[in-house]
Amino acid sequence: MFKVKLINFSAIFSSMLSTAFVAKPVSGLQAEKLNKTDIVSGSADTLSELESVLRDKTDSRGATAYRITSASTKNKASGTAIIY
Repeated sequence: MFKVKLINFSAIFSSMLSTAFVAKPVSGLQAEKLNKTDIVSGSADTLSELESVLRDKTDSRGATAYRITSASTKNKASGTAIIY
């Protein structure tokens, strides 16, 4: 019984940790209160994938938030984001 409780606690705790540090998109108004740290860019096949690419780059740089500032869809989706 103790082993089952420990496994359940571990699963819940690890899921909380994995979502606690994911960068979040912010609006222009929210961004005014944050400190800009850098700009990231990326490309993908779709706009949805582009957002994931920009979020992953934001996470990899240790930032907590991002705001997509440009996106275009010619043959591929490409864009930039300010990270905070």
